[in-house]
Amino acid sequence: MRLETERLILRPWEDSDAEDLYIYATDPDVGPITGWPMHKSIDESRDVIKNVLNGPEAYAICLKEDGRAIGDIELKLNGHTNMTDRDDECELGFWLGKQFWGRGIMPEASNELLRRAFEDLGMQKVWCGYYDGNNKSKRVQEKCGFKYQCTNENVDVPLMHEKRTEHINFITKEDWMSIHRKTIYLAGGCFWGMQKYFDQFDGVVSTEVGYANGPDAAPSYEDVCNDSGHAETVRIVYDGAVTDLKELLHKYFLVIDPLSVNRQGHDTGIQYRTGIYYTDEAQLPDIREVYGEIEAKAGQKLAVVVEPLKNFFSAEEYHQKYLDKNPGGYCHIPKEMFTLK
Repeated sequence: MRLETERLILRPWEDSDAEDLYIYATDPDVGPITGWPMHKSIDESRDVIKNVLNGPEAYAICLKEDGRAIGDIELKLNGHTNMTDRDDECELGFWLGKQFWGRGIMPEASNELLRRAFEDLGMQKVWCGYYDGNNKSKRVQEKCGFKYQCTNENVDVPLMHEKRTEHINFITKEDWMSIHRKTIYLAGGCFWGMQKYFDQFDGVVSTEVGYANGPDAAPSYEDVCNDSGHAETVRIVYDGAVTDLKELLHKYFLVIDPLSVNRQGHDTGIQYRTGIYYTDEAQLPDIREVYGEIEAKAGQKLAVVVEPLKNFFSAEEYHQKYLDKNPGGYCHIPKEMFTLK
């Protein structure tokens, strides 16, 4: 498995990394504070790569600019950690060469491995600890959203032949999602095309079509077509580290007519009204900024409604990814807009 971030490559350790590992493993400020002694030879580093850094989720941290290993990060699965005995939980461990401290590398790598844990491996909770005095590890965990669980005194550190005080933190999938996954609901006419359009963009994690901001009773598609009062809407979950709300809204305004009332393309009816429905008032400044830009360019009041999300009912399954299932289906959005990436 090979993972990438903006600056980093996370890949399995290789025998050829032994010399790089040895450089950092002989630094008294790197290994001992995390619980392992300095290496005495390149052969020892090579043996550690073969027998210790060989877990299924152990990765060498490498800068993209040269591909050389500068640290280690690992998800320790059930059976390889004493922090949990559950298959849907694991432990995060890491260290980094001293010359790379203070550059945000470890939070960047940790966030990618947390994404791996929660999205790819189905974990519900990730644990992480640090020994008393390792304030850099503490700060990394705080930056990534970990919460304090407990402090354990007189913990055995076998490789160092001593006892230490250990602090244990955790982050749940729900907590991680609230930090790294944001949601916006956009009504822009027929939701078939809107979903197809947004699915192409980096940072869009998932989309779902449904019916929003109508009466509280869940409608059918037929109800919506008969003026139930709901708007055809796309629920967009996005990664705030890759894209942002302003960028998504600019893309939204590229494919709608913001001056039309209850109409987009050939589709007419209240269900085809345009709207930006938010779930967090912290989104309002970005919405107002982009809205104001578009309205200033138009020189008149927009028909796009901005209001809190009142309700959202998932549309029937056959509507989900409709244009992927039916490439020839009607859409008011020009097909060339589906291949902007």
